[in-house]
Amino acid sequence: MPGNFSRARPVLGIIGMAFMAFANFYGAVSICRVMLLAPTSVWTYGDLGEWVLGEPGRYLTVVVQVTGCLIIPCAFLVSAERYWMATSQALSLRRRGPFSWLSQSCLRASCLLSRKELALRL
Repeated sequence: MPGNFSRARPVLGIIGMAFMAFANFYGAVSICRVMLLAPTSVWTYGDLGEWVLGEPGRYLTVVVQVTGCLIIPCAFLVSAERYWMATSQALSLRRRGPFSWLSQSCLRASCLLSRKELALRL
């Protein structure tokens, strides 16, 4: 997020952040409204999927949730070092904006974490 905010500049970054905040708020309100209509036996996303779509809905909901939980960290760890190299070169050539130090700090931390994870795997 800080890297995207730095590249977008403050005005577009704030507009994008406001849009994402609205989307998250709308999603949370929608799930809360559905949960208010659901029977008391519905506790998890899997239960909610089964209540809405039957047995396939439970499996679909759980598979989507687990896939998201697994793919996002893997994609982050795999691409962090390559992204850091390209971004650090681009940021050093460009005029430094007010948010570039924040994005560089976050990228450095993510590369250190990905290198640590890689070392633990070997």
